Amino acid sequence: MYGNNIQCSKIERIVIPFFSDSNGLANPGTKYFFPENPQIDRNEIVGIEVHAANGAGADDLSRPLPQQIGSTASELRNILFTFVDEDKNEIFENVPALFLFGRFTFAGSPKLKINPFSGKIKTKNCYAYIPANSGVTLKDIYITLSFYIK
Repeated sequence: MYGNNIQCSKIERIVIPFFSDSNGLANPGTKYFFPENPQIDRNEIVGIEVHAANGAGADDLSRPLPQQIGSTASELRNILFTFVDEDKNEIFENVPALFLFGRFTFAGSPKLKINPFSGKIKTKNCYAYIPANSGVTLKDIYITLSFYIK
């Protein structure tokens, strides 16, 4: 498979619950860690893509389970990611989710590109968050990420 002329052998997808179990809210300043995924951990990633509904009537990716609400591109404006390796070094930090989404698409039109990120990460150390000073609170959001693996 090729994305932006970078060869990858596999695409691995994870879903991140982006809310507190107690009240269903994603509060500013709170880190929401990724679920562990050994397939991603043992291989080098060459690209990352976030999926969301784009507000144009067509989802970028259908939601993984019917009860999951997913996220919209407007919600992605407030979310940042930090990707951490197995030595707990932050290799990509403060990456805006909307940057990983690419562009707003309309039904039938493809995204412009998959953003290239190259490195090895440890998924259980990586997290998403809303900046503490933003004043934004989101409710019942699941974030879907695709990792392009070498």
